[in-house]
Amino acid sequence: AAIVLKANSIHIKDENNQSFIKGIENTGAVELYYGNSKTFETTNTGTTVTGNLNCTALLPTGNLELVDSNAGNVGRIRMGAGDDFSIYHDGTASHIQNNTGELKIASDNFQFLTGDGSEKFIDCNGNGNVELYYDNTKRFETGSSGVSITGNCNVDGNITLSDNEEIQFGNSTDFRIYHDSNNSY
Repeated sequence: AAIVLKANSIHIKDENNQSFIKGIENTGAVELYYGNSKTFETTNTGTTVTGNLNCTALLPTGNLELVDSNAGNVGRIRMGAGDDFSIYHDGTASHIQNNTGELKIASDNFQFLTGDGSEKFIDCNGNGNVELYYDNTKRFETGSSGVSITGNCNVDGNITLSDNEEIQFGNSTDFRIYHDSNNSY
């Protein structure tokens, strides 16, 4: 059996005249209340939650939008048993905050780009190299035989090589500097 209520609008209140549920005329919207304050509503584009949204399962597809309606308060996406991971924007900067001690990002390829996506900062290629960029020009790259530097390499400190390791110059490594355990060459 079913209970069917038909009206232009439906408004369910408690004995103290505080709202529980409203069905809004002509729009089909539904509003839910807690302590006479609207906490959930349906709209023509989805739903709006005012306050915290506590999920015990994965969110459905679509967008999750957090809007700060109170000055000084930041809307956050919080995850973990102790809210130890959060993503938020404070009006000036965007933040990913991790308090678990280790943040892992898994991807076959991973890039850090400028805000408009037009320039690379870092490019990490799975099972391959890592590249560092300055002004969208590759300056440092890891590879199977070591690292490659494009441009000047300024060192403030020592360059240390073990015995018999060489610094090599020229296309044919025709100029070398090295030290064995007794002599310098």
